[in-house]
Amino acid sequence: RGTSAGAHVAGMVMGVADDKARDKVARRRLQIEHAAHASRGAKLVKLADKYANISSLREPPPTWSPAVVHGYALWGYEVVAGLRGVSAHFDARFDALFA
Repeated sequence: RGTSAGAHVAGMVMGVADDKARDKVARRRLQIEHAAHASRGAKLVKLADKYANISSLREPPPTWSPAVVHGYALWGYEVVAGLRGVSAHFDARFDALFA
């Protein structure tokens, strides 16, 4: 049973994983385009990941300029916009985060 559950979770993660062979601009564009078409489980993984990443921008890495932080937040907002309605919990959290 554990192997089956592990395979299921791995499949969800792979459903939203970036193709590291592509450049950053292409990977970000594809995340926006593909997020809405992933399985529900993969969408939840993406929402959790984006929430963790975007909420951590309150204390961004010291090497990130304000422009980089702003750009990341805007891109994250676009990804999350394609996932609205998947989880009322995450919708509320992102509403508060982006307010």
